[in-house]
Amino acid sequence: MIRLLLVLLSAIALNAGLSLPASAQSNDDDHSYINGRTDEQLLAMLDDYVKTDSRTWSYNRYAAGSMHDIEVTRRGGRVIRMQASYAYDGFMGRMLGWVEMDIEWNGNTALYCITYHDYPDTCRPIRDPY
Repeated sequence: MIRLLLVLLSAIALNAGLSLPASAQSNDDDHSYINGRTDEQLLAMLDDYVKTDSRTWSYNRYAAGSMHDIEVTRRGGRVIRMQASYAYDGFMGRMLGWVEMDIEWNGNTALYCITYHDYPDTCRPIRDPY
């Protein structure tokens, strides 16, 4: 219950452009239920997805390798939601945003949809520029 509350508070804070103090964040970094992947491996995967998708962005430019502060929750069997923060260059210079992805995990990954902070009500397929 406490873990769920911390995840919800983190999501609300991220939507408001805030972050929770370290003392209020969860210390549960064991996401072994995702086939033993570490947070670093999951961040690298999210980085790859956003790097590919960002090639289709009109103006903003993704700061590759800036993905951090991952939160992972399992919902509905094999469907997993991951949210992380990242940096990008836009009209106002270097900015921070968040991305949320719904992924089916069954040994291989299958991305369902991706949601960005600037369109929080739109979960869309990843765009591949090629």
